[in-house]
Amino acid sequence: MKEYLIKDTIHGNIAISLIEKQVIDHPYFQRLRNISQLGMASMVYPTANHTRFEHSLGVMYVVSKMFDAVLSSCSLDFLELWFDDLATYLIKQYGFKFNDLEGRIAETIRQNLRLAALLHDVGHLPKSHSFEEGFQYFVSKQDKLKKYKTNHETVGHKIIEKHFSFLDQSNDSNLTISTKLIIDILSIEKHEWNQLDQRQNHVLCGLKDFVSGNVDGDRLDYVLRDAYYTVRSGSYDLERLISNLEIRKIHGCYRLVFKKKAISSLNGFFLFRYRLYQEVYHHAIINLYDIIFETFVDYKLTTLAKTNKRQIVDLCRKIIDGYLIDKKLKSTHSSLIFNNNLPLDDSTWMTSLALLIFDSTKTKPFVDPTAYINDPEILFKSFSDRNYKPISLWKDYPAFKKVILNPIEEYIKTKNPRFFDEQPLKIDEDQNDFNIILNQIQTLFLQNYPNFDRMKKYLLEQIAIRLFGTTKLKHKLSITITDIYQELKKNKIFIKNILLAKKKPIKYDPVPICTSENHQQHQPDANLEDLKSLSPFFDNIANQVQDKPPFFIYLHTDHDLEEIRKQISNAVKKFMVDKIKHEERIKLIVQNIKNSMKSP
Repeated sequence: MKEYLIKDTIHGNIAISLIEKQVIDHPYFQRLRNISQLGMASMVYPTANHTRFEHSLGVMYVVSKMFDAVLSSCSLDFLELWFDDLATYLIKQYGFKFNDLEGRIAETIRQNLRLAALLHDVGHLPKSHSFEEGFQYFVSKQDKLKKYKTNHETVGHKIIEKHFSFLDQSNDSNLTISTKLIIDILSIEKHEWNQLDQRQNHVLCGLKDFVSGNVDGDRLDYVLRDAYYTVRSGSYDLERLISNLEIRKIHGCYRLVFKKKAISSLNGFFLFRYRLYQEVYHHAIINLYDIIFETFVDYKLTTLAKTNKRQIVDLCRKIIDGYLIDKKLKSTHSSLIFNNNLPLDDSTWMTSLALLIFDSTKTKPFVDPTAYINDPEILFKSFSDRNYKPISLWKDYPAFKKVILNPIEEYIKTKNPRFFDEQPLKIDEDQNDFNIILNQIQTLFLQNYPNFDRMKKYLLEQIAIRLFGTTKLKHKLSITITDIYQELKKNKIFIKNILLAKKKPIKYDPVPICTSENHQQHQPDANLEDLKSLSPFFDNIANQVQDKPPFFIYLHTDHDLEEIRKQISNAVKKFMVDKIKHEERIKLIVQNIKNSMKSP
């Protein structure tokens, strides 16, 4: 089989097959050359201009290394059992044919896994997640579109189905390739595992772990790649992690697990990933430009829809259906959006933004739950002139705590002075509903979080997140940016623009750790939450308590920031008292927190 070599900055030479070359040469994959990996990170780290193109190649390389390591670490008897189950399911479900089962099954699985890894990000939209957030918010406001899923994974599955169907007819080295299998590997989610039939469950989950798990090819590549182009220093031991991988049958399901001796390397990986969240992914200025771009996407589509709603709705439907490229070409910034005239990538939308900046007569004030924009011109100009950049109301956790969390804590203490005592309160018969609910929360968290200070911090964060409703689809009981704007205006503090930017918390699901030689054990010997004695860092990350604020607020103003912080703190207290009865609010918070803790 003929191979081609691609020189990669992170992994060195990456060998690709003929069919992989055909995928890479396809216009929909080439589009990824103009989709930045880190969105607006280059506004802080000038070298962070790497793209989803090279990341996808890196994931393919890492996944194939992981698969090869599993083959070499498992016993022949267990591999025979695994391959037999795989072959039976693939023949039945996807129509695979194996002339020589023992010789072809491993190569066939390896090739389909490599293609799944290569195409896992093919649905990413301009500036990666930044466009996606603004696009989702716009679509959610359209009656004809809001029923559709608009995340990049769903768009990617459509692209694979409609534009890479030639893979199903491929006869490269007589290996069977199935786009349906590739999509299934990429689309099955952990919460869906129990809904699958037993055969599908225990076969596909093991393949899914290679490309979408807690420690998968995707994360193993982007942590190294993003660090190289941003913080530059530090790393983790990729080779040792990969060399300690195995497939085990746990609870009747094939799962990718780590040997116990990989714990130190896992600890290094999580520490390094945590550092990237602190210094890159949750950086206050990067979050600022991400939210400005999200706001621009929604603003642009909303503005154009006022006079051309049918065309814009049709465009959005094309995107959702996986049609991101058109051969037509026009020149005005409106036509960069209409009819999908250009590939939907960074260059298209950044050009549209630049043209809008230099044609500021077309910008008009607008409001949504996370933005109150009186002067769009200076907001969008901040991309080309940093003097127009909004000011962050806080950049670190202590400042966020002072402005947001302290008022919430003070308010709760006025209703129940003993709520933050270290011992759970007994519920007396004469207590009102409010105190009972508070005690429920306290007891719930003391049971699940041994460290009281961390429990208290987590609880206050959850109340703040739900109070401010940092998702684009707002909770009915949330503070909106308009509430803050009006409160500041009452105190004669005028804000030109105000933005609320959320950030997604780091999430760590259990990582199976196995120590025995039995490949068909009932359960893993340990998982992420059981490793506290082996690694002190695991205990800190398991409960997702961060050292950065869960959201940021940015302002264009000439007023003193300390005075604004004071007024916003007062607004938080006032909202909790006046906007809605505190019993109803806390009930909502308690229910949301309980639901979040039940989810896997």
